[in-house]
Amino acid sequence: MRKSILATSLTELKSKAAEKFGYNTAKQLRIVLEEDGTEIEDNVYFMAAEPETVFLLLREAECWLNPGIDTLTSGKNSASVCLHFG
Repeated sequence: MRKSILATSLTELKSKAAEKFGYNTAKQLRIVLEEDGTEIEDNVYFMAAEPETVFLLLREAECWLNPGIDTLTSGKNSASVCLHFG
């Protein structure tokens, strides 16, 4: 599911995304670049991103997969689940 969110900081992006997607808290959310999965961990990098950069919102235990992979991968004995959003 794609949503458009305008934010002036990484903290604001996480907060607005949590609200828009109905999550109770933004603490457990991670923001990554759609193109390569690079995690955005600080506001300096966020502010340096090109206009119209697409970010993905990942919850705890979710991970980025290459856009060529359109499968939900889950291992029975694994504590993590990898989802592809797009």
